[in-house]
Amino acid sequence: MEQDRVARRIIAAIKEQIHSGAYQPGDRLPSTRAFAAEWGASRTTVTAAYNQLNAEGYLIIRHGARAVVAAGLERA
Repeated sequence: MEQDRVARRIIAAIKEQIHSGAYQPGDRLPSTRAFAAEWGASRTTVTAAYNQLNAEGYLIIRHGARAVVAAGLERA
């Protein structure tokens, strides 16, 4: 499915930015709306990507707030 492929690309891109230090622990990611516009994806796809990164421990997501990079991640 195209949505899954785009979500995987978003996940890989965010992980790379975290591992490279472009995103530091505590940094807020763009809103799902802004990220979707930047990537030409739907908000549903971006939300799915953020939720997967949350499940993997990369992001902290709180309802009504932007996603934040989790502390304690190993950098590659």
